[in-house]
Amino acid sequence: MVHIQRPLQNTDVLRLWNKHQFQIYKLCFSKIRKKELLHDVMQNIYIRLHTHFHQVCLLENPWAWLMRVAENECNDELRRLMRAEEGCKHFYHYFHSLVKRERKREQTAKHLNFLLEKIPPQYGTLVELHYLKGFSIAELSDISGCTRAAVSKRLLLSVDMIRRKTENLVKKS
Repeated sequence: MVHIQRPLQNTDVLRLWNKHQFQIYKLCFSKIRKKELLHDVMQNIYIRLHTHFHQVCLLENPWAWLMRVAENECNDELRRLMRAEEGCKHFYHYFHSLVKRERKREQTAKHLNFLLEKIPPQYGTLVELHYLKGFSIAELSDISGCTRAAVSKRLLLSVDMIRRKTENLVKKS
């Protein structure tokens, strides 16, 4: 317990800080090796001591409180670093997966457009609207004025035509 008979002053805080600063530094250095981060953590610990000094003075062992605060600050800093690193890692993988997905979509669209040019336009339009644009068979039947069965049959025929054209291209090459 720190016994102070007069009103608290900054010198009281500094005296307690200077008494235990080296031990706190060693503890923090064992966990955090980067000097810049270490100085930030030390500053946070000092600020914590300064703001809670009235309560710390009432404790039997203020050194134990300081060490616990130092341990917690180091752990918090390590968690922040891990989250930032994981965030960067996840963003990197997410970004590259988006790029890959977009490239694959572009290649598929180019290939499909090439194949759609090989079949009659009325079939190609249905395939494009259904498979590329996402229209349902019911919507296509409303748009084209045909029954659902007719739209389904045309889609099957057009897919079959594309399959045969692809097989012919593979055989030729």
